Amino acid sequence: KAEARMAHLASYPRLNTNPVMELDDQGHLLYANPAAQKTFPGLKENAAGHPYLVDWPEMATRLKGGETHLEREVRVNGSSYIQSMSYYQDSDSFIIYGRDITERKQAEEKVALLNRILRAVRNVNQLITREHDRQLLLEATCLNLVETRGFDRSWVAAVDDGGKVVASAGAGFRKGFKLMAERLA
Repeated sequence: KAEARMAHLASYPRLNTNPVMELDDQGHLLYANPAAQKTFPGLKENAAGHPYLVDWPEMATRLKGGETHLEREVRVNGSSYIQSMSYYQDSDSFIIYGRDITERKQAEEKVALLNRILRAVRNVNQLITREHDRQLLLEATCLNLVETRGFDRSWVAAVDDGGKVVASAGAGFRKGFKLMAERLA
């Protein structure tokens, strides 16, 4: 009964849908579960040189030097992973559990983008309430979009009912763009 229980517990890494691997202190792969092998082709042949194990010698040194547990994020082939690493002195080996956090990172980036957009809109709304000079408003709006929103450059134009540009402003452009903006007006 105890052997059956041990065999059952030993199957956990193999059945885990996330990457699980064991390395020796030289960075040689001792074990990679099926998820790790499928997710990271070439891991077996080039473990310590694989992008998933970037900076491996430093991590191994830190763990052997007394840190009991390390966590870090790594990017491999456009995907993001969080790694949880531990050193086991008895076997002189390292266990790395990975988890794909790509969707979470993408959601965080989207939230950050939306927050920048909201901040820019709020700033422009504040400008509208206090700036009555149209040209200064357009210039401040462009500057706000470049600074707050993270655009390299922005251009805003006010047009009349006929679609003719009556005022415009830009930020982040080289001098040559001003000539083009003037031609549009």
